[in-house]
Amino acid sequence: MRRDLAVIAAGGIASLAGILLFRLVGLFSKIILGRLGPEDYGAFSIALAIFNVLLVVCVFGFDAAIARFGAAASRKEIKSYVANALRISIPLSILIAAGIWIFSDKIAATFTSPALAVILRWFALAIPLIAFVRVIAGILAAKRITFGYVMLATITESIVRLAFLIAMIVLGWGLLGGIIAYFAGFVAVFIAALFFIRTYRLPLRVTGPWEKHFLMYALPVFGVAILTLLLWALDTFLLGMLKGAESAGIYNAAIPLSSQILVGALVLMPFFVPTLAARARRKQPLTKIYRQITKWVLLFTSPLVLFLAFFATPIILLLFGTDYITAAPVLRLLAISHFLFAITLPSRELLRVWQKNMFWVFVIMGITLLIDTLLNLLFIPRYGAMGAAIASIASIGLMSATWVVWVRVHAKAWPLVYTHLRVIFASIIALALAGILFALTHALLDNWAVIVALAGLSISYAPLLFLCKALDKQDKQILA
Repeated sequence: MRRDLAVIAAGGIASLAGILLFRLVGLFSKIILGRLGPEDYGAFSIALAIFNVLLVVCVFGFDAAIARFGAAASRKEIKSYVANALRISIPLSILIAAGIWIFSDKIAATFTSPALAVILRWFALAIPLIAFVRVIAGILAAKRITFGYVMLATITESIVRLAFLIAMIVLGWGLLGGIIAYFAGFVAVFIAALFFIRTYRLPLRVTGPWEKHFLMYALPVFGVAILTLLLWALDTFLLGMLKGAESAGIYNAAIPLSSQILVGALVLMPFFVPTLAARARRKQPLTKIYRQITKWVLLFTSPLVLFLAFFATPIILLLFGTDYITAAPVLRLLAISHFLFAITLPSRELLRVWQKNMFWVFVIMGITLLIDTLLNLLFIPRYGAMGAAIASIASIGLMSATWVVWVRVHAKAWPLVYTHLRVIFASIIALALAGILFALTHALLDNWAVIVALAGLSISYAPLLFLCKALDKQDKQILA
């Protein structure tokens, strides 16, 4: 198990910089777009949500399926999997892109936002490009080419987008500048995919036999992926339709901040799933590695969720301004929601490896989405963005509890044990020190004091983990 943990840790550490860069650039992108005002920012957020949902439809779970079956497959088998993926994803993405272009005005009318139509037309052009990129990323994940995967999945698009957004500020391009910045990032990552195909001589073709087991695995993975995305995007859709683009903009001031909590899980999951799959084929136990990875996610997420919940108001005021002050309580609830999702993501991924449980994973998420929809329809008309946050934390909390119970029933394992409480204890102490720093510097620095508080939390957290004896033998062996 130590070797498998080392592989996951090495891949996670290598991808951490890329994902952090991607997330930070994404956050800065949203902050810059937020300066356009809640209404235009809301239209952009709705367009991005539509784009991401349709992209998942086009990819159809093939990226995850290639990563799953390609981990122990021959080059010929990987070529066959890729051919299956491309023959479905590319024609489907072209068809969907054409539909979005044609019906963009009607979609914009649904959200009473004329600007949305323009954004959607540009994004529609990028759907086939990014669908192809996702398939290539699946090959890189299967072959564990960490550098290529990180560059393709995160860094390339982030750098190009940031450069164009800076130009948008300098030249005063407004909303059009934001659209061009995102589209330039999409084109850049497509070019990067072509480069990596040639550099790593990736197995690529578009003809070959249909692989039934591959397609059957991809189908429920697609279902889980689309339901997961809808759980986060549904709030934006319903806010836009029921309360207007401005409410969607307020809500989406909190989302890019609270979603940073997912980084700890995202850096580990691309390497966790192939490793679990390989151990399952060798009939090796999975529960210990599952518990260890869950602990690592807790190490990443616990201090951040506490920080966002405690300092929500100064964070929103500093980054987005007074127009978005009502996003502060929304941020507190979404931070908890994202934490629950992140900490139980290894449980869901373990069930994905057990293919016989995929159907029930799909059913559970479908029920969760239905509950989320009903709660949104109940709370949004009355409470606006706060109502969407209440619906999110209730539905995600229910789903997260279900994953944990399901693994407990099938594997007789809890994701965490009582010794993991030491991680939370260390996080609380670090937060207390951050609070003291904020109180001492707030009179001088105003909301900028939250930066000092974050620095204090970051510096003190690692030593506190050792002082609280939160790191066990496996953790220290990996660090060594």
